[in-house]
Amino acid sequence: MSGLGGLNKSSPDSIVIGLCQSQLFDVQTPEQLKHALAHVCSLIGKARRSYPLMDLIVFPEY
Repeated sequence: MSGLGGLNKSSPDSIVIGLCQSQLFDVQTPEQLKHALAHVCSLIGKARRSYPLMDLIVFPEY
């Protein structure tokens, strides 16, 4: 259990926000950007599969 059992929306107008802490990449080349983007997309995919009721994912580092 992740402690996020409260991902039940309390009303139809409410939203569920998830926070994702990720490493920051030193992006200086297109290849590094491609790698960083793949990593962030992977994290979003995992979050959506794990918590399908989540409406918004925030990356505080960015």
